[in-house]
Amino acid sequence: MHTLYVLVILLAAACSSKDKCERVADKLAPLMKEQGKPDDPGAIEKCRADLAANPDRERMLDCILSLDEPVTGPSLVRCANTDKYGGKRSP
Repeated sequence: MHTLYVLVILLAAACSSKDKCERVADKLAPLMKEQGKPDDPGAIEKCRADLAANPDRERMLDCILSLDEPVTGPSLVRCANTDKYGGKRSP
């Protein structure tokens, strides 16, 4: 049974057509709407360009994707600190 769950997770990941920047944008959309911030049509491309120039920022994206719903401002600050401080919170 455990093998079946692992297989389903692997298949879901393999079939996902969205990259991390798209998934992060989807995850942040409710928070941005709640804060009254307009959609930025270029945000995903900016994210991709930033990630290409700064591969270490992938840790921050991973952190955001691992957050429980709903995403909050303080949780994003923790993820930003993860990026800046190599996986550790700022002092």
